[in-house]
Amino acid sequence: MGTVLATEKCLNSSQDAGRALLKLAISDEDLREVWRAEQPKLDSTQFKQHIFVNLHLAHLATLFELGRLQQEHLEAALKVHFANSYYKDSWERGRWLRDNTEKERIFRVLCENAYSTAAAQPSAAADRPQAAGR
Repeated sequence: MGTVLATEKCLNSSQDAGRALLKLAISDEDLREVWRAEQPKLDSTQFKQHIFVNLHLAHLATLFELGRLQQEHLEAALKVHFANSYYKDSWERGRWLRDNTEKERIFRVLCENAYSTAAAQPSAAADRPQAAGR
């Protein structure tokens, strides 16, 4: 039992550190520019939205990895989230690359399936407010 708790604690700490870096990239304009270099076509707002989706997917992945989110509930949640054009666009920009564990591989496949289903539907671009000047 101690090994399981230690593994959970380590995973949580690692995920927390990754989230902290992403939060810095969202909140600090200078740091955002470093990270944005990987996504140069995104304006500042679009980049923050992309990072938010990434943080949310990372949260779901952590819950799934720790056994706190069952696969059928994850599939249902991903279906709803990927119907949202922000999630579809974010997935198109940079698909989930982590698949070091069996749960991460399953998570990636579930995301890809939800994305493919949503992408086959008519565009949901109308669900986004348009900023002035766009």
